[in-house]
Amino acid sequence: MDYLTVRKNKEADLYTSEGLDLIIKKMAPDLLPMGRWPESPKYNMTLMQQFAINTAFSELKHEGLISVNGPPGTGKTTLLRDIIAQNIVERATKISALNTAKDGLTSEGYLIDELTGFEMVVASSNNAAVENISKELPLVTSLGEEFADLDHYKPIANQLNA
Repeated sequence: MDYLTVRKNKEADLYTSEGLDLIIKKMAPDLLPMGRWPESPKYNMTLMQQFAINTAFSELKHEGLISVNGPPGTGKTTLLRDIIAQNIVERATKISALNTAKDGLTSEGYLIDELTGFEMVVASSNNAAVENISKELPLVTSLGEEFADLDHYKPIANQLNA
């Protein structure tokens, strides 16, 4: 409920010497996410996109909101994809530490706390933008040219699904 309360804004003018110090601090190699959306390397994050991702993950470890604003074509969806990829990697890391699938459940059958907290809500004043993201992300074509041919996984997926 913090988003409903008034508190001091954490905005920083990144075009000042203090802002440069903050950029250097947030771009430390140990803050780089382990996950990245499988996309062509030619679409790497810009400095400010990577700064936003690193800041979000370092300051919003347990809860919080991040606002991404910008005109069309400025990389908002690209930023969102990398945040989703990092969430998947973090959750997969926690799942891989379990001995059995049952260890991921409480006695009541709910997920253990370590496997929660990766939920995201994407909202916009433009409903079409949110709809486009929700339709685009699951498509194989959203993975980039290098990953477009994933036909070799279909038999495995079909067998697991059966």
